[in-house]
Amino acid sequence: MFSSLDRIDIVTQDKTSGQKHFVQTDHRSAAEIQQEEEVSILFALTRVLNARLMGEQEGGVRVFYVCSERPPDFLQRAVVAAGGRIQINDQDHIYEGVLGTPGELAEEAFRRLARRVLRQRDLPLEERALAELEQEHLHAPGPEDDEMGHWSRVVELAAVAGELLRGKCGGRWMEGSGMATLPFIFHLAPGGDESPRINAVGRAERFLQNGERDSLVHLLRMADDHVNRQAQPTWVLLTLKSPGWAGQEKTVCRPVLDAEKTAAEVPWVAYGEDMPNSFAIFVKDGTREHEVDALHAQAVENLKAVEVEVEEIGESEGKMLVVSGSYFAAEKLLDGDFMRGMHERFQSPLLVAGVPRKGLLFIADVRSPPHVMSGLMDILATEHSKNGSEPISPTPLIVSDGKICGVVRAVEKNQEASAAAPQEEEPREGFFSRLFGRRKS
Repeated sequence: MFSSLDRIDIVTQDKTSGQKHFVQTDHRSAAEIQQEEEVSILFALTRVLNARLMGEQEGGVRVFYVCSERPPDFLQRAVVAAGGRIQINDQDHIYEGVLGTPGELAEEAFRRLARRVLRQRDLPLEERALAELEQEHLHAPGPEDDEMGHWSRVVELAAVAGELLRGKCGGRWMEGSGMATLPFIFHLAPGGDESPRINAVGRAERFLQNGERDSLVHLLRMADDHVNRQAQPTWVLLTLKSPGWAGQEKTVCRPVLDAEKTAAEVPWVAYGEDMPNSFAIFVKDGTREHEVDALHAQAVENLKAVEVEVEEIGESEGKMLVVSGSYFAAEKLLDGDFMRGMHERFQSPLLVAGVPRKGLLFIADVRSPPHVMSGLMDILATEHSKNGSEPISPTPLIVSDGKICGVVRAVEKNQEASAAAPQEEEPREGFFSRLFGRRKS
């Protein structure tokens, strides 16, 4: 399937050299490829670039793009520009035309695709066109049911968003791996470290998965902030991201708890600039990533000014607090003064807190009855799976003196039942040690 963008079709090995060969197959006729020129270019670039990236992790491979008949020149150009080799019926084929870089080819393909998509629907290059295209694709089948259609919808949405971004403040498509399945990202003008890199492809993927909360229209608000940036004071803040967040390699961030055993469980803290319509996460530039402690201190100080609502739920001996009312409500977990106030409110030296998704923070006393702890974990899991805002983590965290110091791990069902049974009232310390496991001080 030529539309498989995130995997290798065939892996072989040269008997003489031992070198691995990654083979990407395309069974379409030349006429069929010609009908989908822009999509074919973007897919071919992606399949070869992603295969080469996978190959680098194995010490280097050759990437072959195999066709049943000679493909159009534009496809040959894309394959070779991305570093692949063309084969036609098991025979090497040499392309002798002008190449260009993958970024240059993607830039032209995205621009032409956007024009074609709008022309076919008789839509102007305006924000409402992107909104209408989103509604058209909102409930379309996913990649499991319609792989070709899914990825075509991704690039169509990204292409139109890119042209709207270009119209607002200029910019261009460039190669950028690691941010989305298609290794391309839109750089706003004038470029360089101070200009945002807009992950329109990744946003399109998330929109098709999550719906309105990840609308690409939000990217246009980010562009508005970029245009007006010089007139606004810099306001450094932090934002929480999920444990498996893809941006952790390229941005200024760190886990909320720096411990090897909890690295896969706890959220990441990303630092950036809060603007009226968006949050611009700082990209590693050789300097900022070495100033994380200073950025953290500045962000936490600014976080103190964020006002939130605190609501009490549950009975007196098993109550919980729900913090909401702000986009940065979950981040109040890192506001030491705020959390020390929660210690005082519970009259407890240790708290359990969870940030299942953006805008929500749950807090409870570690001395709460077992059924309350179980209920808290169920609430975090349920809220984490909801589609209302960006998910963060269902893992409860231990807080001491306003600081995160460990994680909560679920107990076995028979242990939980034993802890909750009235006839087996064991000391709180026993329940605490089973529920929380090893605690990092």
